[in-house]
Amino acid sequence: MKSLVLFFLVSLVSTLSFGQSVPASFFGLHFHHPQDNPKVNYGTCRIWAVTGAFWPEIESQSGVFDFSTLDAELASAKQAGVDDGCVFTFGPTPQWASKHPTDTNCDHLTQYSGGCWPPTDLNYDGTGTDQTVIAAITAIAAHVNAAGYLSTHAHIRYWEPWNEPYRSISISGTQCRPEHTCSFNGSYAQLVRIAEDFRTVIKGIDPGALIVTPSGNTYFEWNGRLVVANFLDCSHTPRPGSHCSTGTRGSNAVDVINSHCYVWNHNPDDIVGYLKAMRGLLSAVDDAKPFLCDEGGWGTDNTTRDPDIEAGFVARWFVSIATQNVVFAGWYAWDDTNWGTLWLAKGSGGCKQNGGCMTKTGVAYQQVNSWLVGATVSTCVVSGTVTTCALSRSGGYQAEMVWVNTTLTTCARQSSKETCGSTPYAVPPQYITKWDLAGVKQPAKRLEIIGAKPLLFENQ
Repeated sequence: MKSLVLFFLVSLVSTLSFGQSVPASFFGLHFHHPQDNPKVNYGTCRIWAVTGAFWPEIESQSGVFDFSTLDAELASAKQAGVDDGCVFTFGPTPQWASKHPTDTNCDHLTQYSGGCWPPTDLNYDGTGTDQTVIAAITAIAAHVNAAGYLSTHAHIRYWEPWNEPYRSISISGTQCRPEHTCSFNGSYAQLVRIAEDFRTVIKGIDPGALIVTPSGNTYFEWNGRLVVANFLDCSHTPRPGSHCSTGTRGSNAVDVINSHCYVWNHNPDDIVGYLKAMRGLLSAVDDAKPFLCDEGGWGTDNTTRDPDIEAGFVARWFVSIATQNVVFAGWYAWDDTNWGTLWLAKGSGGCKQNGGCMTKTGVAYQQVNSWLVGATVSTCVVSGTVTTCALSRSGGYQAEMVWVNTTLTTCARQSSKETCGSTPYAVPPQYITKWDLAGVKQPAKRLEIIGAKPLLFENQ
């Protein structure tokens, strides 16, 4: 048997603070179909990538609305215990209203082309009636706030004017093509105008609603973080021709800062640095606003193929974001077979169970949810390659999450499959039990092997 060398915390230490108990609403999920309502705990949902609930499907003809899928999605969330905490993301533009209705280089979200172009009644400089957007959002907001509706449906608290507008010819210089489609081929002035009309219309119907920025992406600087910053105040050298003429009007239009929080390089701990870089671009006024990660994860499943690496990723991603004072983190997605898959329907990916099959990542999601919700994450200490996060609850409960901050693509050749690692760790003597991400509880040893999959050590 190989001798084990104890791991001591001897290198430079950095401390991150959260300092309050993690609410159930911190855990957000996307699910594409109402019937796939997640079989795990979640406190926030986002209505996006739901077939039947995109704007062109809700309003397939001018003034003709079909709310059936939106209703079903919000009813599923209500049944899961989500009363007040859904996000509705607006877009893409219906073909009948698009400036370029036959453009097939726009996002392929529905059967309709041309969705990345603003409506024809909104000029490039932000002028025009914008009546197409105003009429649509008035009808949607009125419907989901009608008398009696919220007794059976979750409340849409957050309203997002557009999804990922940084994928744009004009705003970021993206070359739109079938394999890399665009989301918004308009100007900053048009995007700000839509947000302003959102604010006027929606708050007139639901004064407690919150308008969020169109989603950026913390991973990318020029075509992610800076797009949000320029939407807010046009002070970060916007791209020539993008018509960033609105000053701080974007900031004035929104209550909440929002970004997508993907990590494409296999190391979820890096999200901390990306969030700090994003916040570093914000004015003091905007930095004081609530911050959302309303979508994120590892991205496409071919980015991270090892199921144990994926399980460790979801746990580390959520706790890392929790240290950054983010209102909620929305995992993408519960029932997507290609992006961040947590669950498979029968007949998909070899699943043979009538009720569907939870992936290892889905099980890990439920575990980290149970570890964090209601607990206070007081500090996370990074020492060398080891991260420890201290947790506490009432009644003297103390615990720590521990993992090796490493970038792996496979757990092969690691001595412990339980943790996907080979690093010895001296467990502090107050901790007597151990949980892993498969939900197995055991007595804690004084010396454990840790790795890319966090363990939770508890004092009771």
